[in-house]
Amino acid sequence: MPLTRFTPLESPTIDDRSEADLVERAIAVVYAGSGGLLNDFSTSSPARALIEGQAFAAAELLYRVNKLPDALAIAYLRIAGIQQRLGSGAQTSLTFTLTAPLSGVFTIPAGYQVRNVSTRLNFATDAILIISAGQISGTVLATCTETGTKGNFAAYTLRELTQPLAFLGAVTNTVPATGGTDAETMDEVKARAFAAIRRRGLVSADDYQEETKALLGAGSVAHCIGNLAADGVSYRLGSAHVFCLNQDGSLLNTPQLSEVQGALQRRSHVSIVVYTSNVALFEIDLYVIAKLIPGTNPQSISNAIYQSLKDYLSPGKLPLGETIVLKELEYLVRNAGVDYVQSVTMGEFLQPRSGTNLKLPQAYSAARLKSVGVELVGADASYTQFYGQGDPD
Repeated sequence: MPLTRFTPLESPTIDDRSEADLVERAIAVVYAGSGGLLNDFSTSSPARALIEGQAFAAAELLYRVNKLPDALAIAYLRIAGIQQRLGSGAQTSLTFTLTAPLSGVFTIPAGYQVRNVSTRLNFATDAILIISAGQISGTVLATCTETGTKGNFAAYTLRELTQPLAFLGAVTNTVPATGGTDAETMDEVKARAFAAIRRRGLVSADDYQEETKALLGAGSVAHCIGNLAADGVSYRLGSAHVFCLNQDGSLLNTPQLSEVQGALQRRSHVSIVVYTSNVALFEIDLYVIAKLIPGTNPQSISNAIYQSLKDYLSPGKLPLGETIVLKELEYLVRNAGVDYVQSVTMGEFLQPRSGTNLKLPQAYSAARLKSVGVELVGADASYTQFYGQGDPD
């Protein structure tokens, strides 16, 4: 016997009649009620003007009445203490470099802004930076002045000084800017809140994973391993270790990890100890050799192969710790539009590649594609393109 299937409940519409429906219904009632004596309902007649005015008032009332279920749900969530997440600004470390070492200290004020050249987004320093006499550089934390994932930049992309300071020569972020999250929509708030109410306390690994995803936002990654100590290796009875990634696949910064850990701990049983860590990203290198279909564009085919592999191996797309299966990668290459696949080899970045499946080192590891080489062989010539960090060989 097949299992019973379920679907989410639909929110009811108390009255789905439009204003035009109400006008036509009212005209029919007035005509019948007057015995046909009131029969001029043309667009300029007083009777129609009165009916349309009443229908407008009724439609406005129905519009507001139809919002009542949603208003009651939100009022309930407010009583339960649920709040809307406004998003957060990305954070990074900025390294400022002077034109030359100075005989005295050099100070960069808190709130000094540095800009990303391409998107014109600013990052402001979180504290005063003091570069000691004789030193040429110093590092300070900075936060994006706007919230959202748009502030999550790669390393070495924040290089524009917005305010000239004597002796200040350059700036860059030596680590990626991470932790920027988008504001929740009201639908996302309700989905998160009612899921949290259904969970009540955190008990199972699924509870911890769903709660973490609710905290970090849709598209984030969470994987809970029970009885795993803080070091990710030892056994610790009564612990829940949650491994996370942000919505965009980036690593959580230290404040984020602390915030998630605190939120999970508050909802856990008093005897449970919660640990939070980033997913262990295992950087891999691929090399593809395939035969071109005559008449196809090698650049387009190469780009399609790279994009398919990149999407498939994006952190968190596959279950954490899952072995990367070579045949799956060959299938993706073949579907990108080649005649046949000669070989796909892979391995840890900067290490020898091989034509076998790749087992990730930990149960909380995720693959991240670091480098791809695509060699397409045609009838008269071959075409080779490297993506990412290029050919590590």
